[in-house]
Amino acid sequence: NIMISNVSYHAYKFRLTNNLLFIPLDYAFLKQFLQSDNYHIKTYIEASQEIENFGYSEYASSKHAFTVIEGHDYATTYIDDNLPLELKAKVLLHEYGHIYLKHTYSGVLGKSDDELETNRQEKEATDFALFVLAPPRMLKDLGITDIGHISSATLLSNDDAVQIQKEIHNLDS
Repeated sequence: NIMISNVSYHAYKFRLTNNLLFIPLDYAFLKQFLQSDNYHIKTYIEASQEIENFGYSEYASSKHAFTVIEGHDYATTYIDDNLPLELKAKVLLHEYGHIYLKHTYSGVLGKSDDELETNRQEKEATDFALFVLAPPRMLKDLGITDIGHISSATLLSNDDAVQIQKEIHNLDS
């Protein structure tokens, strides 16, 4: 799949550019690493008043996280406090993936009037997160190729580890 390999390339580029040559990348590390003057990460509880004031309560009640873009170079990701830790890293990188991959938006990132475009961008953002958390080439080179080992080494769920294992096997074909 050309789109997937393109996303895989961007995930590797992100890791290499930022010298992220280790696993696992956990939520606490990613939150500290990604936050900057132009990118803020807030939990639903700490930003509850903000979420209500800006009319984002619907997103907060139905999504694990969402990202709001203000202007051309300022973004805030709001993330559910109650997510299990292993899911938080994936969800945060999914949201960051929308920014990194320059997805379109109408206020909230990854949201488009075109449902097919929205679905494509959501899949790309999820794949970006998975490939950053569990780079197939790195895992293969480290001999981490079975589902249990992928899951424990990268903090991904077994379902996500299955997808990464398929990608590792696709490296040979």
